Amino acid sequence: MMGRGTQVQKSKTAWDGDKLVITTVHTFANLETGQPMTSEVKQTLSIEPPTSMIVETKRSGVLGGPSSTTRTVFRKS
Repeated sequence: MMGRGTQVQKSKTAWDGDKLVITTVHTFANLETGQPMTSEVKQTLSIEPPTSMIVETKRSGVLGGPSSTTRTVFRKS
């Protein structure tokens, strides 16, 4: 839940070269109007040999808010 009550999530995956892209669309009701709205989250997973995996997450803006992107690097120790 994204703090907006019940929602439906649909995900799809695709390869972009050597990167795995997971796109999830969240459908939820606008609390003010009751009308359906959507928000998209796209995660791109890639490997940087020999010890790192990178997850870049892009979130669309909702209700006039800005979109955002985060990048997380996981390193094997």
